[in-house]
Amino acid sequence: MPEMDDEAMYLVHAHLTAALGAAVPDDAAALITGCAGAGEAVEHVVVHRVADSNLVVGVFLLAPSLRAAEGVAEAVCRRALATYERLGGLTFDGCQVPFVAAYYERAADPAAAGQLMPRHDPSTDNPFHPFC
Repeated sequence: MPEMDDEAMYLVHAHLTAALGAAVPDDAAALITGCAGAGEAVEHVVVHRVADSNLVVGVFLLAPSLRAAEGVAEAVCRRALATYERLGGLTFDGCQVPFVAAYYERAADPAAAGQLMPRHDPSTDNPFHPFC
């Protein structure tokens, strides 16, 4: 298992389709979260209905690479679908880290200031604490 310093937080979107008339349980996110194995570092799961029969499961997890993150998210979702009869009306369609267009548009903009996030205040122990 890689050390924590070698891991990054990823948001992986798993795409599921509900069979015609299939109900999605209110606790689907908890069921999926509960199927994370030891060492899979799943931090949080959310479920969003994006169309009548389409769902997106957002899996937030720590992993050493994007490929590893997508693999863990897929394994956890498939495990949940196989484990819980209440999720039996769902099929797994794939997963991927979502493309964040605004980030890449700004990165590619030659007129942009060059920083993709605010400068940090080095006087604190928190590397994410911005100057105020």
